[in-house]
Amino acid sequence: MKTPEYTQLLTSQIVKAKEFANGEEMIIYINSSDESLKETLEAKTGAKLTISNRDFIGGTRAVMQEKNILIDNSFITRFKEAKNEFVL
Repeated sequence: MKTPEYTQLLTSQIVKAKEFANGEEMIIYINSSDESLKETLEAKTGAKLTISNRDFIGGTRAVMQEKNILIDNSFITRFKEAKNEFVL
């Protein structure tokens, strides 16, 4: 999470969320541990970002409240998905 690749991942997730919203109102959240990246990410993407008050380890979450849509690219969700798919 301290690498340029992580910043690029967040940038990509934010850009894709904005494209999905197609100009409609959307709240894009980043994890509180990524607060130091907020200014950089906003400059790169043109998005207004919100610091989440819930820890989701990393990644992004975006909400379109009017359409009841959640785009969840959080690490905690990816971890849970991988755990559920893990087979011995």
